[in-house]
Amino acid sequence: MISRAYNLSRFARLVFALTLLLSGAVQPSDAQSGASAGVCVVAVKTRGGQVVGTAGKGFAANVGGRNVLVTTAHGLSQLVGSEDIETNLANMGSLTMMNFAGQEIGTAGQCVLHRSGGLDLLMFELPTGVMQPFSLSQDLPAPGAHVFVLSKNGENFSSTAAVDKFAGTVAQSSSNTFNVRMDGRLSALHSSGSAVIDERGNVVGMLIGVSANRDYIECIPATAIQQSLNPHAQVSRARPAAAGARGYGTPRAYTQTFAPSVGNGVRTYGTLAPKYRNKP
Repeated sequence: MISRAYNLSRFARLVFALTLLLSGAVQPSDAQSGASAGVCVVAVKTRGGQVVGTAGKGFAANVGGRNVLVTTAHGLSQLVGSEDIETNLANMGSLTMMNFAGQEIGTAGQCVLHRSGGLDLLMFELPTGVMQPFSLSQDLPAPGAHVFVLSKNGENFSSTAAVDKFAGTVAQSSSNTFNVRMDGRLSALHSSGSAVIDERGNVVGMLIGVSANRDYIECIPATAIQQSLNPHAQVSRARPAAAGARGYGTPRAYTQTFAPSVGNGVRTYGTLAPKYRNKP
């Protein structure tokens, strides 16, 4: 269900965004473009070069010495129209990366991995020089750890390519998923596929869903992403929880947000945790 806040006038949206910014829920990063930030909006084109729509966010990462674009499988599935990823890959023309100002910054190469181990995950070859790849954390994030979602406040695009950071605290962590309690409502729409980083700037996971109130998110750990492409990768278990940290439980219902066209789109898929489900 689309929140009333997203149906307000342009002026009211601006006031809403400023309120979130002043409250600390949104923290502008120093990155001014998708290329420098390593994050992007993922768009799909037909073979004729026409943009079909956007399929969430994506980020550049170095996995086992290989630079790849990482994004979700469900965004592409709902945009192209099939739950079968191979069918979607065959039917689309190309996957285009755009910064948050709506400018194309490159075209992804061939798909190198999809839904390994049932994870909501796609990886594509990343052309050299398109985006600066992130380093992936070798550790599972522990409960109590402070993390940040890299996305765009409001819709996919604005007048600037600046990237926004949304702070939260890890509530629960396991080998294939972890949940984050956000400091405020996640006001960035279509954030599936967004990078989640730690305080050192390393990617600890990828966002795949949000709770109904947008105050919790579900993520795939970076350790699972690494092992999907490189089964022999050496990763560590979650570090001990920070002193005084407490668990907040697992939100039962998540919503996966995406843009089925250049406009808005929100669809509910039911319970994602602990296992991803792709239901129409």
